[in-house]
Amino acid sequence: RHANSVEEIRWFEATSAYAFHIANAWEEGSKVRLIGCPTAHFSFDYAKSSPSRLYEWVFDLETGLTTERELDRTWSEFPVVHPRWLGSRNRYIFAARFTGGSPPFASIDGCLKYDVETGATVHHSFLDGRWGGECVFVPRDGSVEEDDGYLLTYTYNPKDFTTELYVLDARSLSPEPIAILRTPQRVPFGFHGLWLPRSEMS
Repeated sequence: RHANSVEEIRWFEATSAYAFHIANAWEEGSKVRLIGCPTAHFSFDYAKSSPSRLYEWVFDLETGLTTERELDRTWSEFPVVHPRWLGSRNRYIFAARFTGGSPPFASIDGCLKYDVETGATVHHSFLDGRWGGECVFVPRDGSVEEDDGYLLTYTYNPKDFTTELYVLDARSLSPEPIAILRTPQRVPFGFHGLWLPRSEMS
């Protein structure tokens, strides 16, 4: 970020992989930490892709070396953090949990919460065979803690072919969602959402 020309860009070597999405990155002294969900082989035929998992790269600006490690063994993607912590050290990462590509394009059966400090992972499975998508983190009004908020995603209910807004407590990731709200019409599977409070829309 301090480079004034192409020649000043720093390059680091790491294990070959492909990553669609990054959770967060921050500086710690002379090191840069980056967390994302890489995969060794990607295909839009998801069943042919290798698993994507939460992964950390640490780039040492003094030595030029890279340290890397897998953080969790769960097949996951679409990692998100509290938007207030983007670009700074954070503790919690939320991600969509994949079944492994079966059935294709409907393979997200839950979500997870990963604790960067302890390495612990908490899972939530969508109720009654629902399929979901990427979660959006919504801070609770007046919150100060990083995980004090909600996770929102659209789910598809195969029992009655409807779409619902699925709301979870981000702190506990309780097996019981806070609310499941049916939408007026079917919403196709998708990803990448953004929560805007009413105060920011006026």
